[in-house]
Amino acid sequence: MNAEQKAVSRAAPTCDRGDGGMSTMGGVMGVFFRALILAEGSCAPEIRVNHLLAALDVASIKENPVVPSAGPFLPCEHRDMPFSSEAEALIESVGGLEGATLGRLRTALLAARSEVR
Repeated sequence: MNAEQKAVSRAAPTCDRGDGGMSTMGGVMGVFFRALILAEGSCAPEIRVNHLLAALDVASIKENPVVPSAGPFLPCEHRDMPFSSEAEALIESVGGLEGATLGRLRTALLAARSEVR
């Protein structure tokens, strides 16, 4: 794992599973979140396929979540970034933001990586 992937791995937010245990944000939304962090870190104007590929590599790493504090919480700025047209087309081809599964996203991203090589 390279330094960029380690930074993204540590940035993964935790979420309550509802059973008292903690889990990390995983699956497709975890990949999208990590891609956002990578794109922001590289000062990119949009989330590109290469960001999704790097975020996918991090998604398979086991994470040790930290239990969040009970508050009080400080407000934070809204964070969003558009997908590049290539990334958007790839995401739409696997079911869109709501319908994509991690397996279909992985297959499409790996196919896109092999096309670039």
